[in-house]
Amino acid sequence: MLGGMKGILILDETRRVTLPKQLCDKLSLRTGDSLAVIEEQGGILLKPKTARRRVKLVKRGGLLVATGFPKGVSIAEAIEAEREESDLRLQKALTRRQHKARSA
Repeated sequence: MLGGMKGILILDETRRVTLPKQLCDKLSLRTGDSLAVIEEQGGILLKPKTARRRVKLVKRGGLLVATGFPKGVSIAEAIEAEREESDLRLQKALTRRQHKARSA
């Protein structure tokens, strides 16, 4: 893992893993964050899709301006990741509504 962190993750019955709290805190990961999954040299690399936890939208002159991007973060990639996360949240909400409608 990052910064010398090592450990073993176990797949549960639905093939999910739980990341250690210490690692999530270090990377500012929260429930619902997106991770890119990359197969690499017979292993798996998980990489956070966005640095949105450090980025804030501030209203300036009637416009929302993104501030606080860490060095090396591509604004275009951060915007695309945010759009993907937004699409995922909308899809989950739609799925829940459809499920409730079928159950009623």
